[in-house]
Order: sequence, then structure tokens, then C-alpha cells
Amino acid sequence: MHHPSPSGTSLFSRVPPGLFGPLASPNREHYWQLLCRLFDEFFGPDAPIPPLHGLPRREIVAAIERYLLVDDPWEAEDGSPPDMALNLRAAAIYERFRNAGWLRQDRIGAREMVAMMPLVAQLLSSLVEFSENGPTFVSAKVRSIELLLRQVVEENADGGTLDEAADQARRLLASLAAMSLQVRDLMPELTRAETTAQFARQWFERYVGQFFIGDYADLHK
Repeated sequence: MHHPSPSGTSLFSRVPPGLFGPLASPNREHYWQLLCRLFDEFFGPDAPIPPLHGLPRREIVAAIERYLLVDDPWEAEDGSPPDMALNLRAAAIYERFRNAGWLRQDRIGAREMVAMMPLVAQLLSSLVEFSENGPTFVSAKVRSIELLLRQVVEENADGGTLDEAADQARRLLASLAAMSLQVRDLMPELTRAETTAQFARQWFERYVGQFFIGDYADLHK
């Protein structure tokens, strides 16, 4: 089983050093939305499998230009005022992503082809999942861990299955531990309940089900 070293692994030894530059700029929300759209349309798991050598640069720039039509205006930064022509702004944003390391450009013959490096795509996928994080479905995760452990005990699986069970258990425990902070944030609203019954109803029906444990009702079946 793999265990991280005590000192940890440097994130920036694995990803381009300027990767988070666009996401730390005044237009970080706009850059984030553009990255998500590019990921969904071209590089994510639900996108069509891209050609071996990548996608034409003009196709990516045209997509950014299309996105800008519904996400404007931006704040002025880096000498690119919001009133710059749309096609020039799209090209400038593309170059910002390329220079930061979100996109990789290679010349194939006379064409400029664009791809997203696997590690960068994996990181972006994790960030998207984090940003969309909803309630934890505890019972489903517990059952998945139990199934994996049964396979190991019954000798129907190898050590990789045990590693997967341990990894799932670690992620579940981390999710449950984070609930304490969510409870603290929600307490001011809950304490405004006029009766104990109202407090309990809000807690279990609304907050537990909607924010914390998505399958709370199933845990009692």
C-alpha cells in the first residue's frame, strides 16, 4: 500500500509552476468558468476522445470567443482592456492558459495543435469535483468498502483491492470530519428555531439530508 512521505510531495514538482496564475487574477471567476467549459467540451471524461495529436488551436480559440459572448465584461488586467476586440481577447486568454500550463501547444506540420496534459486534466477534474461537492452518500460508500473487504477476505481479490478499500475509507473519514466545520457554520441559523421539535426537524430533514449525508433516510432501512 502506498503511503505519502511525512514531508509530503511538492505539488509544484508535478504541475507547471504558473498553473494557478489565472485563478489568482481579478478575473479568476471568469477564467475558472472558461476552464470548466473547455474541460467539459474538449478534454473531460464526457468529451469526445480527442485526436492523437490534439485539437486545432483555432478550434479552441473559437470556443473561448464563443464563451465570451455570454460572459462579459471582464476587469482590465495585464494590458488587455475589456473593450479589446472579441477575437483578440479570446486569443489573449488562450495564450494565458497556454503560458500558465493549462493547455499545451505543439506544431504538427503546418498546424498548431492543442492538448491538455494528463496530470493537468486530472487536477482540473479534482477541482471541478471539489467545487460541485454535494452531500456525502454514506451508506453507498460504506457498502462499497464492505464489498471490497469481503472480496479480500474471501481471497477473490488481490492487494490492489485492499488499497482501494483503504483509499475509499480514508476519503469517507475525511468527508465526515469536515462535517464538524459545517455544523459550526449552520448553528446560528438552527438556533433561531422556536421549538425543539422545529430544531430537530430542520436538522435531520433539511441539513443532514441536503448538506451532509445524502442518503440519510436509507441508513435506517
